[in-house]
Amino acid sequence: PYPPWLRPLSAFAQRQAALLEDALEACGVVLQWRDKVLLPGDSPAPVLELLQSEGRFHPRYAVVKLPCHGTEGCHFPAIPPADRYILSNGGYRRFPVEGAVLEGLAQASPDCAFLCTDAHLRPAEDCRYACREGRCHPACVPITDAQAVIPL
Repeated sequence: PYPPWLRPLSAFAQRQAALLEDALEACGVVLQWRDKVLLPGDSPAPVLELLQSEGRFHPRYAVVKLPCHGTEGCHFPAIPPADRYILSNGGYRRFPVEGAVLEGLAQASPDCAFLCTDAHLRPAEDCRYACREGRCHPACVPITDAQAVIPL
């Protein structure tokens, strides 16, 4: 809870953050470094398909950070296979991780692990797989706020 005199500044800051987030997602920024690829925005399907068609994605990565918290609306088959997928679902706003996304990625990369940040803490709200199955995905490796560094 903000003090009353700070509320207008808080609302302004949240609007600015939302504008920046929308701009990054519209650009479909993809960061690739060696055997890691990070998809910080929604990374629309045309962006991923372009990278895949030009052969810029490796056949497999050590780590892929999934776009938009692993939600189904922002998941595309063009996301490259990986040994580990980061599901970034912490922070002030959480989105339900989709069961279909986890199942699809696990089929494409059978030995993969999901490094899941916080969705497992409230599975009924934040993970549709856990809500449906009553447990986290078998490949889920829960990462909590107490773990400052995710081993890459």
